[in-house]
Amino acid sequence: MSKGKNLTTSQLRKICEGALSNLPERLVARVNSCSPATVSKVKRRLEVADITSVLQIANMSDQELADMYYGTGRAVSTHADTTVIRANRRLEKQSAKPVLKPDYKHYVELYLDKKIKMQVLFGMYKEQAAEVEYKTVCRSTFYDYMREKICAALGPDVYMPQQHNYGDEVAIDYCGDVFGITSADGSVVNYAVCVLAWAASNLVYAEFIPGQTTAATCEAIAHALQRWQCVPRILSCDNAKSMVIKHVLGREPILNLSFSHYMSLLGISVLANNPRKPSEKSYVELSVRLVQDRVLKRMQLTQSVLYLNQANVMLMDLVDREINAVGFRHNGTGTPRKELFEQNEKPAARKLMEFIPEFVEYLPYLKVDRTYAVTIGKHKYSVPWRYAGEAVQAELSTTKVKIYLDHKLIAEHQRDDSPGSSIKDEHMKPEHLAVQKKRKEFPNAASIITAASSESSILGEFCQRFFTLNDMNRANGLIHMIHLYKNAKEDRKTLDEAVKRLMYRTPSEWDSYTFDKELSSVRSEIKSGSLKISETAKQSAEDNSLSSLCLHGREEFVGASDEASVSKKNHQ
Repeated sequence: MSKGKNLTTSQLRKICEGALSNLPERLVARVNSCSPATVSKVKRRLEVADITSVLQIANMSDQELADMYYGTGRAVSTHADTTVIRANRRLEKQSAKPVLKPDYKHYVELYLDKKIKMQVLFGMYKEQAAEVEYKTVCRSTFYDYMREKICAALGPDVYMPQQHNYGDEVAIDYCGDVFGITSADGSVVNYAVCVLAWAASNLVYAEFIPGQTTAATCEAIAHALQRWQCVPRILSCDNAKSMVIKHVLGREPILNLSFSHYMSLLGISVLANNPRKPSEKSYVELSVRLVQDRVLKRMQLTQSVLYLNQANVMLMDLVDREINAVGFRHNGTGTPRKELFEQNEKPAARKLMEFIPEFVEYLPYLKVDRTYAVTIGKHKYSVPWRYAGEAVQAELSTTKVKIYLDHKLIAEHQRDDSPGSSIKDEHMKPEHLAVQKKRKEFPNAASIITAASSESSILGEFCQRFFTLNDMNRANGLIHMIHLYKNAKEDRKTLDEAVKRLMYRTPSEWDSYTFDKELSSVRSEIKSGSLKISETAKQSAEDNSLSSLCLHGREEFVGASDEASVSKKNHQ
């Protein structure tokens, strides 16, 4: 029976009997080929007529039944075909105005082509009738005829047959249900279920994932490939945000960059179905329903505590037993999915690569700044300094950061999500590297004192006294003096004498510039012969004794004459 049409008395009697039972209204409507609204209306009419048993319905005549449903005098029964004919409510009033017949053909075109709702079309019809001062047919009559004309225009309800070659395509989807899994701390966490199915054999793979994220989805795909030991050429998906960023009907999809990049690493082409019309992956929709009905319902009955690994093992055991090993099509008597996969799907698919790549977050555009580094999150990672200003790409795994320029690897770092920077020495400009090495060689006062003491006990003592009054901000002068000692081509006693004379000065003059002046003065005196360095063992021992030094030092140099000694004392 068409929806909205008059009922025959036999149909009305069956609907009344169903309405008096405890069956759901939708089930009664489906059995009697009517709408649930009709069943609900029959229930109300029975309540008003105080009819509570099927026996009362059986004892009623066709006319009494029609009067109960439509109202007394509103319907008659023709005994030839037991059709209940409802009187035309417009003719009852015998209105002087004629009724405007709707142009259903025009309205159907607007409904199908312009997507104008039926309620709006009825309003347009009422406005047209008011302009010519005509009456209108009732709303239900308009809707009934519109539905009939629309069904005739659309033709029979069919769907496009899909042809799938073995080894070509796999589809992916998520179950609508979630499943509680026990975490390490004993709490129960809801996990999503990712389902993959081969297009030709319909072999099913399912896995619990922490959420419908790109990383979790790609990891599930990698696990499925490992289990199958082969790779499809196409992955068909819907428009979940984990895989597709934007997709407008009739236009190309914009894929999630990390998802698209990972699929390219696997050599799989992505086919995103039309939004809200997943006609090309109906087989995975069926697989999802089977997983929910045959597997998850069974797992929910278990009383044992399930951790993630245990849950995934149980999930696939049930999927193999309840779905993959069961006869496929022909009411469960066909060849099982697992046999179709092993015999036809797997040989036709691509061979599994030696190593399945790890999922990486892909960043397609990063600008290298003037410090020849790129910023990812809160951390900065260096690249060779000559690439400053270039646009590069990056891959982020759980442990590594790889940076590419035109698909060529130019830098690799350990991943660090904390604030800071990772600058490699080999990426630095030579001049910058020299400064960096200097900083690393002398990071603090203790390192400077140690290096100075290894060159000269006098220089070491001076550095110790220097840091009692100064900090690292003025330490470059000491480093300069250490380098002079290391590169000295002359007797180091000359440098020691210059250091001692520097110590005799006020602390405000303890800098490398004053040291250079004192060193120049000592060299001049030695060259002129007015000063010579004693090489006696006793004096050498005194030179190396830190305890012999004081703020004014000790005289370790013997003048060539009394004038030289007097001159030195006056200078001191």
